[in-house]
Amino acid sequence: MMPRMRVTLLGTGTPIPMLERRGPATLVEAGTARVLVDAGSGVVHRLLEAGQPTRLPAGSPPALTHIFLTHLHSDHIMGLPDLLWTGWIMDWWQEPPGIFGPPGTAEMIRRLVHTFDYDIGVRNSLDRIGRPWVTPTVHEFDENGVSETSDFRAMPFRVDHNPVDQAFGIRIDSEDGAVAFSGDTRPLESLALASQGVDLLLHEVYDAELAIGQLKAVSERFGTESPQFRARAGIISYHTRSDALGPIAALADAPHLVLNHVIGPPDTSGMERDIRQHYGGNVTVGADLQSFVLKRA
Repeated sequence: MMPRMRVTLLGTGTPIPMLERRGPATLVEAGTARVLVDAGSGVVHRLLEAGQPTRLPAGSPPALTHIFLTHLHSDHIMGLPDLLWTGWIMDWWQEPPGIFGPPGTAEMIRRLVHTFDYDIGVRNSLDRIGRPWVTPTVHEFDENGVSETSDFRAMPFRVDHNPVDQAFGIRIDSEDGAVAFSGDTRPLESLALASQGVDLLLHEVYDAELAIGQLKAVSERFGTESPQFRARAGIISYHTRSDALGPIAALADAPHLVLNHVIGPPDTSGMERDIRQHYGGNVTVGADLQSFVLKRA
């Protein structure tokens, strides 16, 4: 029997283009549900590389059933138009997967569809299936919103990625396991509390040694009062440094911490060392196309 819950990292990167780390995206398979969390650059090709079926037999669940967006920073949504239009043109589904995201998602999708008006019109003129089939249904998160199906329960919770004022983490529970996604965030005790009891915590990370080195280099070149220093310090401040992540993972009490949205050098030993000073569970530096099977007794 196939495992009922599988988590596959499709993209573990950042806005920096990297062949080995595409934009943030993770596939969660739970029962018949196929849930995508974030849709960074390269998500369509990573789905294919992961061996995910696209054209399924009649009566089968669609290639994707749900798309959850943690926030609307470009690196988390850049692959979305590619995914929606490829799915429409290649008949990956009878109707697009529903999109669940922060306030502003509906307007973003409306503008996105409008951007492709010419393409939609041309394809519809050739008896394509029509605009309703490319436009997904959108559900925007609220403070207490929960999405529940027969296969999983998804709970969004607020995180702090200011100046992004609408940023969320997401917890997904099924009968065979639970996984929490931090999204992009400062270190937060509330995130750890929302994640307690999960089998897998996927959390972003910014290498502390790299951050310190970047600030030092910018201050020496431009000074600490310069716009350049303030910009770099700001970027670092709204992510979670590796020397601050261990206590969060320990409070969450998740047995397995997986690092994604990895901002750091190829040698990740320093990040892991930082985290293990405060966290005794399993630590994995996530890599694209890596999978984790959750199966409770």
